[in-house]
Amino acid sequence: MPATTTVAERGARPRALRSRNLEICPTERRVLADGRPLAITMREFETLLALAERRNEVVPRAELYALIWGGTMSYRDRSVDVFVQRVRKKLRQAAPDWTYIHTHFGVGYRLAPERRREPVARRLAPRFINSHGDRPHEASSPGARPRSQPAVPA
Repeated sequence: MPATTTVAERGARPRALRSRNLEICPTERRVLADGRPLAITMREFETLLALAERRNEVVPRAELYALIWGGTMSYRDRSVDVFVQRVRKKLRQAAPDWTYIHTHFGVGYRLAPERRREPVARRLAPRFINSHGDRPHEASSPGARPRSQPAVPA
């Protein structure tokens, strides 16, 4: 038996894993986020399952790689990061007011579902728009003019 077994080699778990509003059913390969099913690929499911099996713990990237793909991760391999991003995106689409996967820079990832402090609609709303319809950062430099006014040659 190899020293490291992948998620697929370990076999499916008989029970569902639950963490707040996230439910992962390994036997059915089904994920529910905030009661909504997620359409995810096999690798995405394995990524989420590997994190869920050690929820609230930081799982190093190299360990995730070994669990999901088997073997050793090469120095510049970004496979784990790509699949974590894909899972995050799908979770965000299903439950926009929740954050599930947290990054621990230079180490790995941790699954710990948390409700976001501010609702999504409020975070995305512009704080204010000036009289020209521009957002503040567009006309904040000295001598800046609104986009609608052409430059006048001197």
